Amino acid sequence: MSYHDQHEFDEVLYNKTLDDPRISVETVYTSLTGIRITTTTASLSTLASVLIIFIIFRSKTKMGSVYHRIMFGMSFYDIIQSLAMAFTTVPMPKNMIYEQFEGLIIGTEDSCRAQGFMFIIGMLASTSYNAMLCLYYLFSLHFQLTDDKIKRYIEPALHALPSIAGLVGAWFSLHSDLIHPTPLVSYCVNMQYPYWCTEDESDCLLRDGYSYEGNVLMFRTTAAFFGITFLICILSLTVVVWSIFKRERNFRRAMNDVTTEGDETFSIRIREYRNEMVLTKSALRQSLYYVGALIAVFTVPLIALLSSRQSRSAEASTVDMSAYLQVLHVILRPSQGVFNLLIFVHYKVWALGRKERNQNLTVRGLLIAVVFLGVEAEEMPISSLEPVIRQEHINALDFAVSGDDEIPLESINFSVASSAGRIIDSTGGSRIEGISYGTSIPDTNGGLSWHDDGELPSNVSATSIGEDGTVL
Repeated sequence: MSYHDQHEFDEVLYNKTLDDPRISVETVYTSLTGIRITTTTASLSTLASVLIIFIIFRSKTKMGSVYHRIMFGMSFYDIIQSLAMAFTTVPMPKNMIYEQFEGLIIGTEDSCRAQGFMFIIGMLASTSYNAMLCLYYLFSLHFQLTDDKIKRYIEPALHALPSIAGLVGAWFSLHSDLIHPTPLVSYCVNMQYPYWCTEDESDCLLRDGYSYEGNVLMFRTTAAFFGITFLICILSLTVVVWSIFKRERNFRRAMNDVTTEGDETFSIRIREYRNEMVLTKSALRQSLYYVGALIAVFTVPLIALLSSRQSRSAEASTVDMSAYLQVLHVILRPSQGVFNLLIFVHYKVWALGRKERNQNLTVRGLLIAVVFLGVEAEEMPISSLEPVIRQEHINALDFAVSGDDEIPLESINFSVASSAGRIIDSTGGSRIEGISYGTSIPDTNGGLSWHDDGELPSNVSATSIGEDGTVL
């Protein structure tokens, strides 16, 4: 329904609005160049998010990891918001008060509301998923929870909160009739009508259900939402950085102890430390990149929003924001999916290249393997962060074995997830330090006795252990 169809149509106010010089302000957003840039970047973001989902389902892990499920949710909602931005001016009502848009306009009030609804739900939900991803790294890298525990106790909230935030925000905006076209962006969003509408509503084109107070409430709630989102990310990653710093410090101390003892077999334990620290640091870098992408996407829009609110005063006649910032806005704001894809693929390629470093694969070959063949490294930190958990076991496990009733170590089969640190021969016994998630030992009846969590038998005798943790 257009403004002309409203039962409280005020022809005097409408004509006054049309005569106001602020109504014809020209911005990058109203220009054909700005509209084309927005369409291009938003379309690329849509394709990038679709590609992330494609890679997830092509991979060996598929939706089997918490990280992949979070990235699926983030990409799904980014597709919604990117599609809304990609349509730019097309859904705007043909009889709106702004006539300076150079793009195609064939829509109605309902299509404008639909576009704004899609944009709001996609924006709030995909942004929330960035905070949820930071919390996931916090639980995995700092609290060292396994994917199974996160899935059971925490993951439902990681998906429910973004969906609720998006639905509530979009529903409130639609119900309160807050979605309108504006020359301050190239698509329908939450905005007064006209954009300089003030609190006393004397210069607002009122429509059914609209209230300035509702618009202010939505603005303040959105501002608080973004503040909380960034706060969660900053605090979570600060804790993770501190945790990794302490872990690195303990690692260096362990290396110093090895040097002092001069035990060459301790190098196995050092390699285990070093491998897991590499995985942990790579996961931290990845989380920092995601937050950096979020900042890049929203910094310029925040400046634009603050500038536009300043321009709504009765004395203002133009939008006081640099054209350069407007160009950055139309380039960066719709590009979240592109940034996410670059980070997502980069670390999958990095992990696969690290695993297959002896194969001399090119970057092109790694990209093809990751994107089209679904190949991924098992130790990839973004696919499963459980390897990091073994750090705690390295510090905790210290197996000492001695006695008369000895079981030959050759009869012990270490599990694939296990490793051993060293053997010290002393006074007729042996001592093993390292990690073992489980061992299988033949019993007297010819069967196998399984010892979980590295609980080696109390009496063991042996000669050596290979570098991969298997018995020689």
